[in-house]
Amino acid sequence: MKQFYKLFKKELNENAKNLTYIFIATTLIVPAIMAYSYFIRAKEEVFYEVNFISIYPFTILIIGILSSYLAFRFVEKKNKIIAEISLPASIFQKWLVKFIIYTVFHLISYSLLFFLMYKIGIFIIEKNNISIEPYSVFDKDSLEGFIVASIITYFMIQSFFYSSILTFKRFTFLKSLLAVSLSIFLFIIFNLYLTGILGREDIFFVTDRITIDSYGSYEVYYKASYAFYILKSNLFVVGLPLLFYMVSYFKFKEKEAR
Repeated sequence: MKQFYKLFKKELNENAKNLTYIFIATTLIVPAIMAYSYFIRAKEEVFYEVNFISIYPFTILIIGILSSYLAFRFVEKKNKIIAEISLPASIFQKWLVKFIIYTVFHLISYSLLFFLMYKIGIFIIEKNNISIEPYSVFDKDSLEGFIVASIITYFMIQSFFYSSILTFKRFTFLKSLLAVSLSIFLFIIFNLYLTGILGREDIFFVTDRITIDSYGSYEVYYKASYAFYILKSNLFVVGLPLLFYMVSYFKFKEKEAR
């Protein structure tokens, strides 16, 4: 445990400046986007909370991408690779420290910071006597689902970056970004192809139609079996991040073997 703590402290000290830059950038950029969303709606004397909430998934993805590069950018220089693998700790401990700092810590700290700024933004709007519309299509349950989906996407994209950064030798960030973009494109093509087979109306979900009543409640009707929908969802939600995090661990281990 003492060795793990030293490794944790060393990682924080070495990247304290970069972590601070990301924190400051987030603190400045997110309120700026919120302010822009507010001012373009202020003339209408009504504001939709979803305009703030929708910022969360986009910024959390950027945080995930930047933090994954920050965790493994040492692979671009041979002397830093040697310094990394010569540390007196196991590969799993080194990888786990990076996962805790650049995945878990970033997610928690950014989420707390975002929702603090979100509450401050809503408070300011209320003080200016602007009518605030609730979450529109988001009721309590669907809002929670939206946030969970954003976090899941964060894990999926970041896990892919973890593995791809450790795979490429030069221009790791650009190549990883290109690989992610290509993967998303192929995922959409796959769903479009699946649409033709299953006869679905929606490219991402196995749905036939959705009915919405006057109270905003909705019900989804499926053409394909619901079990297939659950299986497909779980494969992407749990399987992909787990697979890519495992790949990143073995790629990290491979660096030491060489």
